[in-house]
Amino acid sequence: MLAMVLAAAMECAAPRASLAQNAQQPPTPQQPMTLSASRGFGTPAVVLQNAPIMLLPDSTRLPLRIAQSGSQLRVIQQSGEWSTVQFQDPDFGLRTGYVQSRFLRLQQADAGDPGSQPPAAPQPESQSVPLALSESAGFFAGGGFEVASISPNDVVLGSKSHSGPGVGFVAGYGVSRLLSIYGAFSTAGINGDTAATDYSLKHYDVGARIHFSGPARRTVPFLQGAFSWRDIKQDYLVTSIAHTLEASGPGASFGGGVNVHVVPALAVSASAVWTVGQFTSYQVDHVETVVDAGNTTSVRVQFGVVWFPKAGR
Repeated sequence: MLAMVLAAAMECAAPRASLAQNAQQPPTPQQPMTLSASRGFGTPAVVLQNAPIMLLPDSTRLPLRIAQSGSQLRVIQQSGEWSTVQFQDPDFGLRTGYVQSRFLRLQQADAGDPGSQPPAAPQPESQSVPLALSESAGFFAGGGFEVASISPNDVVLGSKSHSGPGVGFVAGYGVSRLLSIYGAFSTAGINGDTAATDYSLKHYDVGARIHFSGPARRTVPFLQGAFSWRDIKQDYLVTSIAHTLEASGPGASFGGGVNVHVVPALAVSASAVWTVGQFTSYQVDHVETVVDAGNTTSVRVQFGVVWFPKAGR
């Protein structure tokens, strides 16, 4: 009976001893294989002799693969005795590991090889800027010709409309492309009913102008409004004695026009401006005279050029 128990115990112990022996056996060593690096990026390199490729720069670890002499790898970086490489694993595809630099010989990179350089960093999309064809910001100045007409309403100048040619000048500053402030002066010779009743008409304006366009358009429409002051001066004869009549007063002006830019810095301009108000002062030979006056309307149609020096910078 004792013999049978001992035999059974020996049979159970035999498999355990076999398992322990298997656990103590080292893993089967990897066989060198020819590797390539048709993909990836870095500097091409050839393996001079069988070289273990490690997961980390540590020669005591098991290698990922053993590159056979003549294999092609790509070197990403070299630091000390180790090189970071990429290679094509036949089972797992593109992989990265570490090889001791003494096993490698770098090759000259082919300029046509896209993998010889690291991938370029993405560049922000460039935004196309439209070519500026006009300008309305900054300082501007201009001048030109005008045709002025006036419809008075008083006992001195009468109530008939008269007109005549003249010249005008403008200067201002665009605080933005949309809004400008400006000052203007114009003078015209008004033709009366006879040569003896001709007189001069002057306008002084200070106001604001709104432009309606962007830099990609040559044509820039605008509207404007201003506080105005008007002067009239007439020289006439009474029984061969020369006299001078002067009248002046405030008014409000409004109108609009368009600038057509030949170049961004220079535009041909056309506009029309209406001024309404009363003459509040009448003088005959520099002596103040009381006159029963009503609203007087004047109109100026102007043609000229405007210069925007900011566009030339």
